[in-house]
Amino acid sequence: MSQENHAPTSRSKPPPPGEEDAAKLKLGEFQDVDTLTLSEASLVINALIAKRRKDAKGRPINETDVLIKTLEYLDAFARFKQKENVEAVERLLSAHKELTKFERAQIGTMLPRLSFSVVFVSYTICRGASRLTRRSLGQVLSAVIVPTNARL
Repeated sequence: MSQENHAPTSRSKPPPPGEEDAAKLKLGEFQDVDTLTLSEASLVINALIAKRRKDAKGRPINETDVLIKTLEYLDAFARFKQKENVEAVERLLSAHKELTKFERAQIGTMLPRLSFSVVFVSYTICRGASRLTRRSLGQVLSAVIVPTNARL
């Protein structure tokens, strides 16, 4: 038998559309996609489950292990549980057009009870992509943290 050179049997994976660079928040094909905070994701998933249960009229619905674990995760880490608080945070962050959608979602997700740690963590995430200074980021966060803490 002679050894023949055959063409490769698999194709290489095409690169994703768009440029990706996490350090500069270039997200490729996900660049301008709307993003959700964990609190928003929790509201959406819980509303969908409630609708499915209502439509099922007493019949069991398909709740997979992944869905159950996702709900447990969101319940543990979603900062805001009430719809009004989630909407208030979204309104406050959306008013700052200098933040990208991704930055707004990350800041909304990471809002801890103490503003110092959120300023540090958020500035670290946003420093390469946003035009915000540390001081202006602190002002944005103060506008969100103070009103939402009052309503928790």
